[in-house]
Amino acid sequence: MLLETIKSPGIAHLSYLVGDGRSAAVIDPRRDWQVYVEIASRAGMQITHIFETHRNEDYAIGIYALRSAGLVELEVRPAGVGRNVIGGLIFGVGMALLGWCPGTAVGALGEGRLDALVGLAGMVVGGMLFAQVYPDAKRIYRLGHIGERTWWQMLGINPWLFIVPVCVALGALMWWFERVGL
Repeated sequence: MLLETIKSPGIAHLSYLVGDGRSAAVIDPRRDWQVYVEIASRAGMQITHIFETHRNEDYAIGIYALRSAGLVELEVRPAGVGRNVIGGLIFGVGMALLGWCPGTAVGALGEGRLDALVGLAGMVVGGMLFAQVYPDAKRIYRLGHIGERTWWQMLGINPWLFIVPVCVALGALMWWFERVGL
C-alpha cells in the first residue's frame, strides 16, 4: 500500500499518490506531473487513475499534462443545454443565496456555522428531490445534448491551444476583479 502526500513548495497545495502495489491513483495533480511518475515507478506501480476533488484552475491543467504524456485518458461527461446550463443556473443561484460552494460549506460546517448546516441540508434535500423528479425530467435533462466531447474536440484543435488562452484569460479576469475591488 502506498499513500504519499506531495506538497507544492511555496503554496498551500497538496496532492496525493495512492497505490495498491500494482496500480496507483493521483489525487489533485499539479502541473509538474513527473513527480507522480517517479514515485510510482520507484514503487513498481503504474498510474491508472486521476481524481480531481476540486477545481484549482492553475493546477487542473496537471491532468492535461499527464494526458499529453500518454499516462492517462480523460473520461468526459456528456454536455448539453438542459444538464449544464439549467443545472449551472440553479447551482449558481443556490451558491449565491447560501454564500458557500459545497466544498467550503463542509469546511464551514466544521467551524460550527449554522448557515452551512442548513445549506448542506438543503443540498441533500435538493438531491433527493432531483432523484424523485429525474424520471419525468429526462426530456429537459437531454435538451440540447452535445455529447461526450471537449471544447478542443469540437473546434478540432490541440488542447493546449485552448487551455493556455483560457488560463491567461481567467488570470486576467481575476487580476481585473482585484483591481476594481470585486
